[in-house]
Amino acid sequence: MPPALTASTGFDALSHALESLWNKNASPVTIDAATSAAAMVLRALPAAYEASAAAAAGSPTHEHDAAALRMLEAAAAAGIAFSITGTALVHALSFVLSEDWHVPHGVACAFTLEDGYRLQARDPEIAQRLSCVAEAAGIDGADPASALLDAILRLKASMRLPFRFGDLGVEIAAGDIEARFARSFDDPKMANSRPAADPSEIYAMLKAKA
Repeated sequence: MPPALTASTGFDALSHALESLWNKNASPVTIDAATSAAAMVLRALPAAYEASAAAAAGSPTHEHDAAALRMLEAAAAAGIAFSITGTALVHALSFVLSEDWHVPHGVACAFTLEDGYRLQARDPEIAQRLSCVAEAAGIDGADPASALLDAILRLKASMRLPFRFGDLGVEIAAGDIEARFARSFDDPKMANSRPAADPSEIYAMLKAKA
């Protein structure tokens, strides 16, 4: 795959795993699967992206197939987790971006992943689950959940994934955010979020990206 598609699908898989962790339907079985899957993505995606970039530049490496296989396994593991729990707020928001502005699905998920992370990690139990991901992925820090978020942000930036509406080529006034994204709260995925998604916080999060 070209590097942009590797980044998009990789962050979709990461979203699957993380949203399965901050999910009202989570159970010990899905938490174990999602923790493993998120760590697998974080270990595999950088190498897969580099291999895709090298191949696109006409210099494929011997590591290309191996990196792609590791990402395939990571994505499948994330699928096992979220097929039981469902996804949550990041996916609910992503469909508005894809339906209204044709943003590729994984890119749309990457767009609000760190924002959803910050909202959900305020819950101590969710923060502990995210700390377990950091440990499994070999990410060190005095505050493991914060260190994990920092690692995700660095990875997202390195793959040129979007942080603001302008990065998507989307022009939207902050005053229009609520009208455009109100239907995301009718999406059952939004109701899966734990803690429950607060519309005022979600709208403020989106307005800050306008």
